[in-house]
Amino acid sequence: YVTIGRHGYDAVAADGRRFFPLYPLLGRWLSPLFGGRVDVALVVIGNVAALVGAVVLAQLAREVLADRWGEAEADRVGLRAAWMIAVIPAAIAFVWPYTEGLSLCFTAATLLFLHRRRWWWVALFALLAAALRPTGLLLGVPILVEVLTARPRPRPVPALAALLAAPVGLLASAAEIGRATGDWLAPWREQRPIRGPFRNPLVR
Repeated sequence: YVTIGRHGYDAVAADGRRFFPLYPLLGRWLSPLFGGRVDVALVVIGNVAALVGAVVLAQLAREVLADRWGEAEADRVGLRAAWMIAVIPAAIAFVWPYTEGLSLCFTAATLLFLHRRRWWWVALFALLAAALRPTGLLLGVPILVEVLTARPRPRPVPALAALLAAPVGLLASAAEIGRATGDWLAPWREQRPIRGPFRNPLVR
């Protein structure tokens, strides 16, 4: 990420093309705030985003559960959720210049605004989540469920924007990588030798 942020995809080996461009671009854009240090900017972005993501996750738990369990219990669950996301072993990635912190932040924000039925905000954060990592595309599933089940029905244009946001974000990152490398599918071609082919999660 640091090398991509400093010099672009031409400066990394072919397997570096599997990393989407949003995070290194943020590091490059914000590096003037840190003396031109892209590496420091990326670490700060990741850490701050993880903290914000944990807070948003806690708020999501509070709002979803308040009507079911009462505000006091929902507050306790929200606080526990934030602590759990901070102490699981995988949380070590939140302090490195990785996308996990931003991914948590964008995903939690998408779900929070989905719960609030704020469709334009859903679209924004779903787009960012999918532009950050391919797994952000999975946000299309809960968005589709909520669009179909929401009462009253959402207005067509905001609902359609929310539905299309994740695919658009994914395509935008693929297009940027394609522009820089000449291969839109480079992230998946380079990831396959490392992670292997797709496996059905129901039987794996």
